[in-house]
Amino acid sequence: MRHFLIPLLTCLALGSAHAEERFPSGPVKLLVATAPGAGMDATARLVADKLAAMWGQPVVVENKPGGGG
Repeated sequence: MRHFLIPLLTCLALGSAHAEERFPSGPVKLLVATAPGAGMDATARLVADKLAAMWGQPVVVENKPGGGG
């Protein structure tokens, strides 16, 4: 049990130092699998505006249609 507990506590202690970094720390890219102007694109842009206001970081909507979409 001791061999399991020591590494676990070490990981938790080291992980807390990284937890102080604020997410997101830079611009966020939101990928949409439809063409620009489609219904999903409009919805994604509304969500991106809300996320940008909430996070305080720019959220960019990028359309990548293709494949099965």
